Amino acid sequence: MSGRALAVGTLPAGVDRERFAARLVAAVRPEFAAEVIVPASGDVVLGTPACAVPDCGRASSRQGWCQAHFRRWDKVGRPERQAWAAAADSQTWGHRRLAGCRAPGCRFSQHRDRLCYRHSQDWRRDGQPEIHAWLAACQRQPKTDQLAASEN
Repeated sequence: MSGRALAVGTLPAGVDRERFAARLVAAVRPEFAAEVIVPASGDVVLGTPACAVPDCGRASSRQGWCQAHFRRWDKVGRPERQAWAAAADSQTWGHRRLAGCRAPGCRFSQHRDRLCYRHSQDWRRDGQPEIHAWLAACQRQPKTDQLAASEN
C-alpha cells in the first residue's frame, strides 16, 4: 500500500478496514502507538546522546548540549565544557514552574520586575518607588480579578 493511500485515509478495494486496523495495531510496538513519539535520550535507534549537563535529561542536538544549554554556554563565551556543565543549572525555562506575581492576592505569573504585567505597569507608572512599601500599599488587582470579585 502506498504512503498516499494511508495519508488520504483510503484503503484499496476489498480490504476490510476493521481487520486491517486490528492487524496494524497488533504489529506496532506499544512505544510507537502514541500520537507523538518522544524518543528517550540515548535511544539507540531514534535518540541522541543526553545533554552534557548532569540531570538535564534532554537530548543533545548541538555539540553535546540541548538547545537551551548550548545557548547558555555560548552566551557566556563557551568556557571549558566539563567545568561549565558541572556548574550549570539543569533546569531550563520551558520546564520550570511559572513564578507568581509578588503583589498580594494576585494570581498571575511574573512578567518583569517579579510582578505580573499589570502590576509591573502600575509600579513603573508610579515612578518605581521602593518595592516593599509599594507592595504593602498595593490595592489594585488585575482586571480579571476585579471582574471575578464583582461577580461574587
